Amino acid sequence: MLLHKSRLNLCEHGGMAQLAKTIEEAQAEVVFIDSLSNTHTAQENDNTEMRRVVDAVGHVCANLGVTAGIVHHWGKPQQGRQNEDRTRGASSIRDAVWTEIGFSRVGREETKRKLEFFKIRSGPAIKPVYVDLDPLRGIYVVTAEESVCP
Repeated sequence: MLLHKSRLNLCEHGGMAQLAKTIEEAQAEVVFIDSLSNTHTAQENDNTEMRRVVDAVGHVCANLGVTAGIVHHWGKPQQGRQNEDRTRGASSIRDAVWTEIGFSRVGREETKRKLEFFKIRSGPAIKPVYVDLDPLRGIYVVTAEESVCP
């Protein structure tokens, strides 16, 4: 695991080259950008600008043969609005990704979460997976086995 010690601005000159260098030096196979809003100065609601950022990350990772995961935060819940409609900013962010996964609290429970697969570009639909935080190990564990299989 590698944590980049300073903010990496993918919109600055050399930002993508720095991302590529960091990935190569770490010999990473999987890269998580956490969070998207902390890695650019583009206007989050501008489809063209955000598509450029997300596509550039995809291009760097494809050239290096690594998989990218981009963490992006949801907007606040609103009455009648489903979780898959809570993606903040430009719709091109959601359009650009191959798979979109949501991780949300279940009701008012402090430790229970639901993992939902909103978009899967290639492959069958996947049912939601329910997990609960194991406080002794500090990890989430699946609470309903049948929810794992499509």
